[in-house]
Amino acid sequence: MADAAQVLPVRIHQTSNRIVLTAPMPGLEPQNIRIRVDGARVAIHGDERGPHQRETGLVIAEWTIGPYQREVELVEPVDGALTNATYANGVLVLTMPKVSAGQSGVPAEFRLTAVEATRGERVGHVGRDPTPHTTEEHWQDKHRWSSAFSGASPWRRIVVPLDGSPEGESVLPLAERLASTSHAELVLLQVLLPHTTMAVDLPVPIIEETFREARLEAERYLQDTADIIVAKGGRAQVTVRSGDPATEIVNAAHDLGADLVAMATHGRSGIRRALFGSVAEGVLRRAPVPLLLVHGRTPDAACHAA
Repeated sequence: MADAAQVLPVRIHQTSNRIVLTAPMPGLEPQNIRIRVDGARVAIHGDERGPHQRETGLVIAEWTIGPYQREVELVEPVDGALTNATYANGVLVLTMPKVSAGQSGVPAEFRLTAVEATRGERVGHVGRDPTPHTTEEHWQDKHRWSSAFSGASPWRRIVVPLDGSPEGESVLPLAERLASTSHAELVLLQVLLPHTTMAVDLPVPIIEETFREARLEAERYLQDTADIIVAKGGRAQVTVRSGDPATEIVNAAHDLGADLVAMATHGRSGIRRALFGSVAEGVLRRAPVPLLLVHGRTPDAACHAA
């Protein structure tokens, strides 16, 4: 007789526009995971994969293989229709966009779609500022990019410059796909303009403190992004540099032994963000490795340059 569903332990963290829930659910197949997101309430159910798992001659069994169950009340309402879900390495990750004040999110109930035997996903949005997207569209994108780069040599390390903007992040889905097919590590990079570029009439302690805060913010942003990539089964590390953006991107590729730089051509500018508008040309001229460019948020405009 199957055991009663065990209560899932969860970890939940939030950013300004999303709530991310992570829960360990080992021993399942993706299609056996059911999720309902309705306002501020999330319900998770994981069906046991099969009775024969209990007939494997276990000597010690300090954790089980399902069924799982958990209902969680979030701190803010989220949009179920835009929710992304991934299951890899026995861990479920839900990325749920928050609902703007005065608006109500769309509830959704879904199962994950298997990508591999023990990996699955459900795509509801793309980008840091959620844009509606379906799992089917996501698979079509994967197939298109996989076909486009099927003849490319595998990469071991890919540098991905980011500036925190949706435009800068538009390269991430493609970079993750290339890393997955090549078993490569992604290096998420943010370049801050040096504190010497700040207003010279400000007291030095204020300039230095502002720069320290900007660096901490950049590190938190990159680490949040890396955590999501790792939770989906990828490999990622983060690094923050200061200086001329094009120069530091080129230097990072050289210092880290990268095989590819993948970046968007547009993003924010200012003391807390790298300048992407004219950076791509500078990187293209000096990069020691191939450069993959994605124009803004339009993957179709990507080009591969030596």
